[in-house]
Amino acid sequence: MDLITFKTPCGEISGERLARVNEFRGIRYATARRFEMPEVVTSWQGVYDATAYGACCPQYRAFYDEAKLKNPLYFNEFRKGDAYTYDEDCLFLNISAPSDAQNCPVVIYIHGGNFMKGSGNEKPQRNTAFPAHGVILVTINYRLGVFGFANLAGTPKNLALHDMFAAVNWIKNNIAAFGGNPQNITLFGQSAGAMCIQSLILSDALPQNVVRAVMLSGGGCLTGPFAPVAARRTEGFWQAVLGRVNAASLEQAKAVPADKLWQAWYDEKGVANLMATKPVVDGDLLKKPLKKAFNEARTLPCVIGVVNGDMTPFILKPARKRYLAALKKRGVPAFSSDLMHPVPGGKPAFHSADLWYALGALQNRDRPMSDLDYQVSDSYVAWLTLFANGRYDEMTDKVF
Repeated sequence: MDLITFKTPCGEISGERLARVNEFRGIRYATARRFEMPEVVTSWQGVYDATAYGACCPQYRAFYDEAKLKNPLYFNEFRKGDAYTYDEDCLFLNISAPSDAQNCPVVIYIHGGNFMKGSGNEKPQRNTAFPAHGVILVTINYRLGVFGFANLAGTPKNLALHDMFAAVNWIKNNIAAFGGNPQNITLFGQSAGAMCIQSLILSDALPQNVVRAVMLSGGGCLTGPFAPVAARRTEGFWQAVLGRVNAASLEQAKAVPADKLWQAWYDEKGVANLMATKPVVDGDLLKKPLKKAFNEARTLPCVIGVVNGDMTPFILKPARKRYLAALKKRGVPAFSSDLMHPVPGGKPAFHSADLWYALGALQNRDRPMSDLDYQVSDSYVAWLTLFANGRYDEMTDKVF
């Protein structure tokens, strides 16, 4: 391994030098206790070893074999053959930067997974093409499920969203040491990650150094099932979860072993689980429903994408159309992308299939890819990195 060491405001850090790319993995950007706010890391002792990925949040695959699921599609596509570690204190990020980076735009990628699963080091997020286009890509872990979205009396709400802002703040303080421009940050997310970004960019707490957003398969949903609900509407669900572990107080809930707490949340499942485990309008980070917040928020240039075989296109496409039209009416750059290219085998691109193309990581894919696949990916990455550079006059809506 060819190591490289940088000096950062937190201290020295050692990563891996690859061909024209510097990789730093498993950087702890914040610490957090259960049901408490994240605290941004400002220093460490010695030289930080950033050559291995950090732990991701406990989730289904931490306790069960995904290969035995009735439909193991996403396991086969994104995680098969990989090994992961898990811990509640999972706030790590990974940086992939051009080896000659100087004041580069920065893209922070927020993974999807129904607010319940995923991590920042799955196959589509590794060895991506962004650095080859002069863009630094940062991928993050954040708290999921019961650990990131619990709505309990006496605790902060939307902890996962606070984790994401903590990552933005760490990047603002440190990314210049890696050759990045801390005032030129694009948030990029897919599915639940895109829905989180939709909430983040309409929050009063949005840092000024976040200047644009890319949302795939989840952007524009200001109302409906993918938008945050009033916090009071999910309180009953979370009380039922605590009842399953006989936790009569918050302190008792904090003392429950992580696997038992996760299992209690998982067992209290069904539609209620899906609708309760997501961002809520909490009167703090999200002060009002997104549709009302949009009328007052600082509006950012946006890309909103969907795929040919996306989930609930009858929700995603009209929501995108309305949101982008509203941005354009305000004179804000706004673009749409559609992945119509079929996946290998001739089937329509399914939900999340665009990640391989949009991030430029086809070489990580097990199934054989054609020259046309690589051409589509190259075009998608080039278009998105134009956006990350703020070169809007060179962009139009795109179909890939």
